[in-house]
Amino acid sequence: IETIYLPESLEEIGYSAFYECLNLTSISIPSKITYLEDSLFEGCISLVNVELNEGLEKIGKETFYSCSNLESITLPSSLLLINSKAFYLCHNLFKVTNHSDLDILVGNNSNGYVGYYAYEVINVNGTNNYKYENYIRTDDDFIFI
Repeated sequence: IETIYLPESLEEIGYSAFYECLNLTSISIPSKITYLEDSLFEGCISLVNVELNEGLEKIGKETFYSCSNLESITLPSSLLLINSKAFYLCHNLFKVTNHSDLDILVGNNSNGYVGYYAYEVINVNGTNNYKYENYIRTDDDFIFI
């Protein structure tokens, strides 16, 4: 399975529903989903594109854990909580666009590591925008030059 089309009428997706779907590359979350369960996409190493819905309020623990090819994410304005390690080991998650009131910071492990690997975080509703264009990527970190 590479792409999953979920019906707009869907209201809930169960715990670890797509755990280690190794070929999954793209998914769009239906508008009635308010919570992404723990470990929902854990280990989906080919996942590149995720469209999070407006109305989403919570991202569970380790939801995108080790989704190592996820490159960018847009957080909806309705988002209230990102649980522990939700984006941990998402080494290629370089760009975060944040429409929520959560304070997302480059290189910070708060809010489920969503900004930890990023070189660009755009906090649409806040005053802090970060962009680092001069960096070298290592296995574990960035070196800014």
